[in-house]
Amino acid sequence: MIIKPIKFMLAPIVFTLLCLPALSYADLLGKDLLEDCQVKLKLEKATDDSKISAADAFQAGACTGYIKGFDDMEILYASILAGPYGSEKEAQKFSLYCLPEKTTNIQMTSVVVKYLKSHPKELEESASIVVAKAFRDSYPCPTSKNK
Repeated sequence: MIIKPIKFMLAPIVFTLLCLPALSYADLLGKDLLEDCQVKLKLEKATDDSKISAADAFQAGACTGYIKGFDDMEILYASILAGPYGSEKEAQKFSLYCLPEKTTNIQMTSVVVKYLKSHPKELEESASIVVAKAFRDSYPCPTSKNK
């Protein structure tokens, strides 16, 4: 029965180590993510790729990477907490949100942009907190008790 306490002690350590490469984004605020993601959504509607600037492409990529990275970390963290023999359903108990199958990055980006536009006081919050709130509100888990 020593495995369970060790699992819960290792989870924060693993989470921290996996976040180290993202330290440059540690101070990313909701307003910064909103700016990047609005550019991404604008580029999605663009019909002429030749008019896309390198700066716009970078911002769109930063938005995509941040949101996808956040989602990947949430999946990993929930899986660690569910344990080595935990099923996907077991991991869901630890998830902040539950994306429907085949949810695209564009859909996730739209959710974050919509959330930030409707919660302007949160523009100064950490981008990770804002993404978590946006996803929790838009993609609640069926068994979630609104964590």
